[in-house]
Amino acid sequence: MKKPCITPGCTKFARAKGICGSCESRARYAKNPKRGRPWIASHSEHISIRTHYNMIRNGDQYYGGMPFFAEWAPDKGGSYSAGAKWIIENLGKRPDKTYQLHIIDREIGFMPGNLQWVHRTKHRQEELVEKLKAEIKQLRRKLAELNVDAEVPRD
Repeated sequence: MKKPCITPGCTKFARAKGICGSCESRARYAKNPKRGRPWIASHSEHISIRTHYNMIRNGDQYYGGMPFFAEWAPDKGGSYSAGAKWIIENLGKRPDKTYQLHIIDREIGFMPGNLQWVHRTKHRQEELVEKLKAEIKQLRRKLAELNVDAEVPRD
């Protein structure tokens, strides 16, 4: 049988600790404001830098190995906040939730001057093109390993 949340005034059902998920989230946010939804929603530039940094650092299939600006990388003495400040000053705040930070040239990497806000539809299209390019390179390497002399059109 489900038990009610122990938080006064809450009408939801409790989870493991006797409180509902909403009340648990509010309690976590009260302890650490940088982890709550209100902070995340108002700091999308900071979150975008952190997300890209983690994908690059963790060797994501399409981002791994890409250069990342050292002054924004925490493990190199930089900070996400410095990157967020640069983005706001040079690109402006994120226009709305439908926009994402886009890396213009992947060879240059996640660097000042190589970023722009784009609508998520355009971002997905660009990501698809990059994924297809990566797959083509991988197939060319496999063909070279097999010494197959195939006529594969170049970019």
